[in-house]
Amino acid sequence: MDIGALPKICRILRLELRHHCPRSCYPRLGRYMNRTQDLTNKFRAMFDTSPTICRAPGRVNLIGEHTDYNDGFVLPAAIGFSCWTAAAARKDRKITVYSENLSQSVVADLDRLEPLSETAWANYPLGVARALEQGGIG
Repeated sequence: MDIGALPKICRILRLELRHHCPRSCYPRLGRYMNRTQDLTNKFRAMFDTSPTICRAPGRVNLIGEHTDYNDGFVLPAAIGFSCWTAAAARKDRKITVYSENLSQSVVADLDRLEPLSETAWANYPLGVARALEQGGIG
């Protein structure tokens, strides 16, 4: 693909999206404010402290799947699904992860992080905690 054509392609796609997607199809800010308050309330009820709330929008690649980390070109687009995280620091060396989708929690010791088999969903956030720790954060 000619790199010079990329800005033109992006402009064309943006025009097409505007044409086919009226403003009413974009999520309203109030929707996120309600979700933030809901997560804050649930977190306070579970852990008796206030969290920091983070949201990462989902995305799809319209072109270039698995090429961005190989110096290739991609054209990602945000979608209406999001990953929400509520977090707060603890005084001990433990981490608790809770899945709202599964209604399960896992408590792990940061000094002895091992992969879990019975609650495999927790391995990803625990792996992120290990990587942050090894990188000097935490």
